[in-house]
Amino acid sequence: MPQGAAAQQVARVLRDRFRMPLTLSTLPTGAPQDTPSPSDDGFFAITDSHVGFGSLRTGQTSADADSAPMLPATSAGESLPYDPDEVVDALRTEAYIENDLPDPTGTDPKALVRRAYYFVRPLLSTNVRRVAQRRALAGWDTIRQPQWPVDTTVEEIHRRTLASAMAANDVDRVPVIWYWPEGYNGAVIMTHDVEEAAGLAFSPEMARIDNSFGFPSSFQVVPEVRYDIDGLVLDEIRDLGCEIGLHGLNHDGGLFSNYKVFSERRPKIANYARRFNAVGFRSPVMYRNPEWISELDISYDMSFPNVGHLDPQRGGCCTVFPYFLGDVVELPTTCIQDYSLFNILNRFDLDLWCTQLDIIESENGLANFIIHPDYVTEGKALKAYKNLLAELDSRCTQGNLWKAAPADLADWWRLRSKLELEQVGDEWRITGEGAERAQIAWATRNGDTVTISR
Repeated sequence: MPQGAAAQQVARVLRDRFRMPLTLSTLPTGAPQDTPSPSDDGFFAITDSHVGFGSLRTGQTSADADSAPMLPATSAGESLPYDPDEVVDALRTEAYIENDLPDPTGTDPKALVRRAYYFVRPLLSTNVRRVAQRRALAGWDTIRQPQWPVDTTVEEIHRRTLASAMAANDVDRVPVIWYWPEGYNGAVIMTHDVEEAAGLAFSPEMARIDNSFGFPSSFQVVPEVRYDIDGLVLDEIRDLGCEIGLHGLNHDGGLFSNYKVFSERRPKIANYARRFNAVGFRSPVMYRNPEWISELDISYDMSFPNVGHLDPQRGGCCTVFPYFLGDVVELPTTCIQDYSLFNILNRFDLDLWCTQLDIIESENGLANFIIHPDYVTEGKALKAYKNLLAELDSRCTQGNLWKAAPADLADWWRLRSKLELEQVGDEWRITGEGAERAQIAWATRNGDTVTISR
């Protein structure tokens, strides 16, 4: 390689997100002779609203997101100061935060407190839990990373990486495969985690409400301890066009805090999945471990929040698009849960949900909601939920958004991951199974970012 010549790197994130041709997915990585050693992993600011995590080839990172240094602007064709594959993986798997759960069998203070909480939880009223949770979550609104109320840092990195690849290949316009089938501009899924017996009893009525607005929702049930699963209730839910998923095994908070416990429970979860014909999963309380989730025998998971400031396990995947954890499709939960909105923030209006939807729609992303049947059986909570469905129905109509069943959306994302763009003469075409459902879009470079349109 000539002195000073730029090496080339294929950006996996471009292939994953845009399905763009391999020949156009290369990045300039700088001249190896002149590139300093990478800095230690840490935070750096890409914009005022987007904070990345990883190592930098130029400059230093910060151990604190609040002190993340702003990256200098790069010119067209200049190599990015970070590896986009590394940074995107770090954000989507929450490698930027110490997120280990306390071992439920341990004797450290956190483990003892957690074990005591789950022991008395069934005896606590919602009001008592609400007060305790508000105290535990104090200071949530001062956390910089992820960005509240929706973090789109992964999307910003994708745009900048695509712009860098286009400059490296000396093109201003490239074809990509659009994100959603049949030309939809975005996607909405409605999901329900069933916590208690009362929630299970209300679930058929909730399915009827969803059905009246045209939403094929999913109901995640707890197979053991919490309540007895009524097969007739599940059949009634399915007959209304909804699907059944699993909500952990027994809702004791211990699934992901010890690998031995996880390994013992994993085959039980697989058996219940077969028994209930369930292909989806969400962990109770959204406790999670990205490596272990990838070992579950499921099609898709929904345990990762976009922003987890109001969850017991904080963090967030910083994206509004599906992604893969091994062979499992992760459908991130991108909108605030009903429980957090109603009981932590004490709000029953749609303003925050609408703000989140505006951001997600601007990215052509996925709006994924959790509404618990247990908490919306009556009163202002039920009214708020019906108002939300009416708002979503209007947005889906006006914005051409896909009212997707989670299983169908996961199937599409898996199908799309195998599609390719092929050039025939001056024309581009999509090849592979399901190509007839996909559309070509075009990315246009504008400095260090891009716009994508059809």
